[in-house]
Parts: sequence; structure tokens; C-alpha cells
Amino acid sequence: KILLFYLIFYAVLIGFFAAMLAVFYQTLDSKKPKWELDNGLIGNNPGLGFRPMPPESNVESTLIWYKSSDKGNVHYWQSELKKFLKAYHKENNPNYNNVEQCSMFVSPTPGKVCDVKMTPQKWHPCLEEAGFGFEDEKGGPCIFLKLNK
Repeated sequence: KILLFYLIFYAVLIGFFAAMLAVFYQTLDSKKPKWELDNGLIGNNPGLGFRPMPPESNVESTLIWYKSSDKGNVHYWQSELKKFLKAYHKENNPNYNNVEQCSMFVSPTPGKVCDVKMTPQKWHPCLEEAGFGFEDEKGGPCIFLKLNK
């Protein structure tokens, strides 16, 4: 009798959980978030993220650790930065018509962005050619900050 009771009890519990999960998934839209900006938890304030992200095997940690002498370890971080920066190269940007040349203290026109020239004089060692600073024994790695809306 006790075995039958628990069998029925857990079957009903699983059925109730599955029904509630199905109801929950009916309220979600796969194309856009349910809450955006003012309607969300953070409001109009954007969040700040960083790149490169740690591997998915270490998703609980945001710690960037590496050995500069271990090329295999450094290669992961460099490839993550290459993937992140690929979208910002003008060859890969189909909307290059919204990029304009800007000067110091002059904002771009609304709906446009400034073209950032990544020259070695200004960006060294944070260039792909310099290994994004990960291979430098004296310095440290380059971390890119990114605003999330």
C-alpha cells in the first residue's frame, strides 16, 4: 500500500510540475526579452560586462587566470577576444554606413557611431598582433569593457 501511495503521489507531483512549467513557457517570447529597460529589473541603467569571458566549464567564476608561458592556455583567451572584436572590424560590419569620422569632444550625429582606428601607437599592447597583452611577461592582459542594454 505504501509503495502504491508514493507511486501515485510522485506521479501527481511530476504532472503538476510539468503543467506549471508548460504554463510558464507559454508566457515567454523566443524573439525578445519579456522585460526591457524601464519594465525590467535594472530600469534604464545599462549593465557593464567584460570580455574575454571564461570558458563554459568554469561558468561560476569571472576570474581570468592564465600562465603567460603556457601558449595553449593563452590561446583560449586570445581567440575569445578575436571572436568578440570580429564584429567591430569594418570588413565584417554590413552597417558600415552608420560609421563616421569623429574628432575629440565632438559626438557623432544621432544614429551613427565613431570610427575607432586601432593603431599600434594608441592601442599597444591591446592589439591582436601583440597577443592582446597575454604574452607580455611584465604587463597584464587587455580586458575590454562593454555596455549592455
